[in-house]
Amino acid sequence: MGRDGKIGTRKVGIHSLRQESVRCAGTGPGGGRRALVCAAGRVLFACAALALASCAGDGESRESRAERDRRRAEGESIFSQDGAAMGGPVAPWSTWTIALGVYPPEQQGRANENLQWIRTVGGLSEARLERRSSGLVIAYGVYEGASDPVAQRDLARLRETRVDGQRPYAGAVLTPPTQEAAAGGNAAWDLARVRAARGADALYTLQIGVYGRLENEAEPTAQEVAQFRRAAEAAVKELRDDGQEAFYFHAPHRSTVTVGVFGRADFDPINLPGYRGPALERAWAAHPYNLLNGQAIRERVPGTDQTRLQASSLVRIPE
Repeated sequence: MGRDGKIGTRKVGIHSLRQESVRCAGTGPGGGRRALVCAAGRVLFACAALALASCAGDGESRESRAERDRRRAEGESIFSQDGAAMGGPVAPWSTWTIALGVYPPEQQGRANENLQWIRTVGGLSEARLERRSSGLVIAYGVYEGASDPVAQRDLARLRETRVDGQRPYAGAVLTPPTQEAAAGGNAAWDLARVRAARGADALYTLQIGVYGRLENEAEPTAQEVAQFRRAAEAAVKELRDDGQEAFYFHAPHRSTVTVGVFGRADFDPINLPGYRGPALERAWAAHPYNLLNGQAIRERVPGTDQTRLQASSLVRIPE
């Protein structure tokens, strides 16, 4: 099992979470980043697990905290993966946005032309074309809500913007996320809905993957968060295509992937300490590691100079 590799936190594709062989996130022996990766990997795992646990307590993980940094290069790298670099519509983001134009599905050609004009002549390179149930929307920005001061400032600015003496965005309006976007690509795979669907004994699930940045890095942009969510949902689909019961959980800054639903018959640390039921044992054997963006995480063993691959972990299903 190799010890070298790189953590891909900027460009996240659809990484397989099959664990017949894994690659370790880190640098070669003696590299200057070894201690950083080990420490950050350990913190990431703790916070990722706590993200699931805390949502049952204070609800913070369910809140939409859209980041406002819309760097053009990052946005274009994400659009290119969805085909939107050529004007193709993307799935709606799970954030508030400003709608610049609405079109019926049969007018995609017109929508593409207008999008191209808005990105070039209109000066809004971050504009995107979203595919919604009612048709197509040219959208701009990502915001925490209708009262977000940045949203209000951007909306006022856009409505007053003049191009060749005209105000092309005078009719811009703030729009909430669609119900489908807030729930993810497939609501049946959303871990946040499992307890309601399966009952009170649906207590635990095995976390096997995280899509996001390292904890010591800057918070991700909204574009990156959307990319992490797509990657997690794609990983869940791949696992389910293999016949495994997999779920995604979207926290504000990262997404996690888990397998299985377990109750007290599988894990009961109070009455049966150390016991793991057959179904849980099989899941652990199939997924021994917790992966970051599809790569294994090497962490330092507490109190020693030795390292190990970070293990998958049993976490509570949110209520």
